[in-house]
Amino acid sequence: MRLSKGGFWSNVGTGFVNKAKGFWNAVTHPVETVTNALSVDAMTDNMLNTATLGMYDAYKDAVTIKNEGVGGLGKIVGGKAFDLSFAVVTDGVFKGVGAVKNAVKGVTAEAGVDLALKPKSTWNADQMAQARAKAKALSDAETVVTKNPVVRDTKLRSNFIKRGSKVAPNEHVDHIVDLQLGGTNEASNLQALDGSVNSSFGKQIQLQIRNLPDGTRVNRVNLLPQKKP
Repeated sequence: MRLSKGGFWSNVGTGFVNKAKGFWNAVTHPVETVTNALSVDAMTDNMLNTATLGMYDAYKDAVTIKNEGVGGLGKIVGGKAFDLSFAVVTDGVFKGVGAVKNAVKGVTAEAGVDLALKPKSTWNADQMAQARAKAKALSDAETVVTKNPVVRDTKLRSNFIKRGSKVAPNEHVDHIVDLQLGGTNEASNLQALDGSVNSSFGKQIQLQIRNLPDGTRVNRVNLLPQKKP
């Protein structure tokens, strides 16, 4: 049996193509698309459809079928077919991108990363010497990105001093291996460190590892050249 031009199957193709053309027009004319979406008619349609849980769209489809018969039904089916195809393809693309990202994260975690710490231009020779020693200690240690580090000892400074260690007013009690890199509160992992060096390096490390997977190995911590003001 031959179907007429206005028949069901031919209009399925028409509905699919029309939906695809609408999508392409939205992509190539974003300003016009947004303007149309914000029009009174479009916003009214969206509010009605939301308020009726999709029944308004069903009503419009019913009107189309009533006015255009089997051809109108074909157009609706074609449009729905495009929506479904687009959803399936989009879902596949997002899953594919997610898989690639996870693979890259896995490679990064296994291969490890290098960190680069920038000294302040105002640091004096003693502060630079402490900065170099801190970077070397981190490079020599087994360090990994630790998303749930050991909780910092709230009495770190007082306990450090009680054990006979000295801390100058301008110094902090520093974790030689930062907690965020797998360090602990053990006495063997503590030292007095210039406060500016400690604060600066701690923040820089935090920013550089924040998007890395938990367990990523840190291979080296490099100190960049100092730029004088």
